[in-house]
Amino acid sequence: MPRGNAHTEDEIAEMIPGTGGLVRELAERLGCAWSTAKSYVDGSPRLQVLMHQESTRIIEIAESHIIEAIKAGDIALCKWYLRMKGQEKGYSMTTSIDVTKRHEITVFNVAGLSIPDAAQIADSDVIDAEITSEIADRIPANATD
Repeated sequence: MPRGNAHTEDEIAEMIPGTGGLVRELAERLGCAWSTAKSYVDGSPRLQVLMHQESTRIIEIAESHIIEAIKAGDIALCKWYLRMKGQEKGYSMTTSIDVTKRHEITVFNVAGLSIPDAAQIADSDVIDAEITSEIADRIPANATD
């Protein structure tokens, strides 16, 4: 804790509930700078635990609101939740690469290419279909003529 403490550990502990575990909120309640409040917390294992518990409480409140919205049929939120929490069931937006095997990756920077060159790359078989359509959308129909 900072030298010449204006607050006791017990006083600070009483101010933590309702802060959401945010140092800024605690500093406001204490009437001190963020760095001072951070020093109070960092200097006390008890205050660290209380801040962590408060942060966890807020996260769980947010999660409960997400669950309620999902139960109410919010499809976009359902998809987001599955991407975030459903990996063990195969829901994911990430791609895994087995680093024990050799993979060839080709990277194209089309920013400086002429339109005909970009069109040629877009027509090649080595580019992912999603990227190809993104490049193709930027190329006029008569660019390769």
